Amino acid sequence: MISTFITIEGMPAALTTARDITSRKKDLVYASLLQKKMMYKKLPEVDGLEFGTVYVPAKSVSGDLYFMKRINQAQIIGIIGDISGKGLSAAMSVSAFEVIFHESVKAGIPLMDLVELLSQKVSDYLMNTYVAAIVYLIDLDRGTIELTGAGINEFYAITTKGLLKRYELKGPSLGMFEHLSYDSIKLTLQEITRLILYTDGISDQIFAKEIDPGLFKEVSIPSGDEPDGDLRTASA
Repeated sequence: MISTFITIEGMPAALTTARDITSRKKDLVYASLLQKKMMYKKLPEVDGLEFGTVYVPAKSVSGDLYFMKRINQAQIIGIIGDISGKGLSAAMSVSAFEVIFHESVKAGIPLMDLVELLSQKVSDYLMNTYVAAIVYLIDLDRGTIELTGAGINEFYAITTKGLLKRYELKGPSLGMFEHLSYDSIKLTLQEITRLILYTDGISDQIFAKEIDPGLFKEVSIPSGDEPDGDLRTASA
């Protein structure tokens, strides 16, 4: 029996609070299961390329995301990002942004135009929400990967000589400002063996030594110096 001086809608306040917390916990568990299912979707299979991911949410749910879509036999487009906000609201925004991303890709426009379109749609449909991201396009016919920075302003690559190289990309988060330019860079697949893309959450945990520094969201790319397109990879 609960005794209290406060009632809310005819229920004792302590009981109301307990039921509310239980309901929220159930919502978080459900959101966590949905998010993990969404994040561990099968990645594209491409001869000579190997895609790998590491997803380590700070809590049961998060605003981190990565999506990949093969738009034709020669091209694959992808994004890695972090939506502003925390917890359940951020997880819901990730689901909404996934729809925005896949619908925008259908436009079949150049990468820079796609980034601008994504930014506009985030501003229109996810008000007061921003997405820090890197958007990239792999072109198998040309043997290139083009990357555009939108709030995530750096990435790393391991060259065919075994050197770790840092690249910078300037640009605001998606949905933050209109009519601003974004940096873009194009690399040839033959000059790198591994591409490492990551959100700030991964780097924070690496520096805090909470996870192995080898655990990055990554794309492994075959070295042109090796026979039969075998993969040359760094430890991960």
